Parts: sequence; C-alpha cells; structure tokens
Amino acid sequence: MDTQKDIAEYGVVARGSHSILRSLLDIVSGEISGQLKMLADLATKIWQSNIQFMDSIAKLQTTLPSPDLRYTWVQDPVRFEDALGRVIPIPSEYDLGGES
Repeated sequence: MDTQKDIAEYGVVARGSHSILRSLLDIVSGEISGQLKMLADLATKIWQSNIQFMDSIAKLQTTLPSPDLRYTWVQDPVRFEDALGRVIPIPSEYDLGGES
C-alpha cells in the first residue's frame, strides 16, 4: 500500500512539474522567438544597407568625374590677328600682363 501511495504522490509531483516546465518553456520560447525575430530584422536591414553601399560604389566606379578646370590647360589658344594679317596664337595660360 505504501507503494501505491508513493506512486500517487509522485504522479501529482510529476504533473505539477510538467505544468511548470510547460509554462516555463512557453515563456522562454516566446522571449527567444521575439528576440530572434528582432535579430533577423536587424540582419536584414544591415544586408540591405550593404547592398545599397555596394551599388553606390559600383556607380562611382563606372562614372568618370568631371575634370577640375582650374588645372586644365588644354584649351585652344586665343588667335590674335594684327593689322597686317599675321595670326599670333596666345596660349590661354597667359594672364593679362602677358606673363605665364
């Protein structure tokens, strides 16, 4: 008879433990799934940002920058024609005083 009583007591304890463990599992899995979803969203945003950054880099590599005109001396010279019809080319690098 003591064995049946012990089995009945262990059954009550086991059922109580089972319900406590089920509740604990539900709480933990709910917190973990929320955190995993947040982590997945963050990873997706980082991935999209990296793709946008790589697209920008690719566009910059294919687009040639415009030259800085302050350092460009490939302009045609100014042609000066005197009264006798002689043409004198004056390079555009010369300033108004005629010095380079």
